[in-house]
Amino acid sequence: MYRRPPQLRVDHIYFDTNAADDSRIQAARNALAAGADPKTLGTTLPMGHRLGWRSPSDLDHLMGAGFADALADIPTGTWAGPIASRYGQHLVLVEARQSEREVARGRGSSSLASKRPWLIAAGFGLLHGFGFAGALSELGVPEGAIPLSLAAFNVGVELGQLLFVAVILLALDLLRWWGLASGRGWRMAPAYAMGIVGGLWVLERVAAVMGIAAFA
Repeated sequence: MYRRPPQLRVDHIYFDTNAADDSRIQAARNALAAGADPKTLGTTLPMGHRLGWRSPSDLDHLMGAGFADALADIPTGTWAGPIASRYGQHLVLVEARQSEREVARGRGSSSLASKRPWLIAAGFGLLHGFGFAGALSELGVPEGAIPLSLAAFNVGVELGQLLFVAVILLALDLLRWWGLASGRGWRMAPAYAMGIVGGLWVLERVAAVMGIAAFA
């Protein structure tokens, strides 16, 4: 089980000004009261008018510290504001709220992998190291040089992984800026991608062992 933070589904109308009494804000209020489409009001940010479901920390990360706190007392279903962000002023509509709740991690929550994931990772790492040491021997690397070669290989792997994680985090920040990183689909996509690539590698290696030309 883990605790899912509270969530808010938020729409906003952005105004590129730091003045809360800007005449455009009052004009937008009047237009909303007359039934205007919010998408036709204000200035469009790359993230669009709909922020979707966001946790308070997500909102603060996207809009600036304190933005989520400013939404705490806004009635659901009512346009309110202006509320200041790092970009300017916003009229905000909190469409719905979900309170903090416990979420089950799934059927495997009592498995060894969930209780001691480090043990599973260490086991795979050990098998990988043995396999790579054998490959180095086959390539003709002297036995005395194998430990240093393995150490250098592992350092290179870790640096590559850190670089990969940095690129992914930067990409996620850009997706949040463009309003594309909300929703369950984006959280599931990496898992499906890894599963598909892993499955293809397994098929390729099985085909190689059996002497079948894979994906010819």
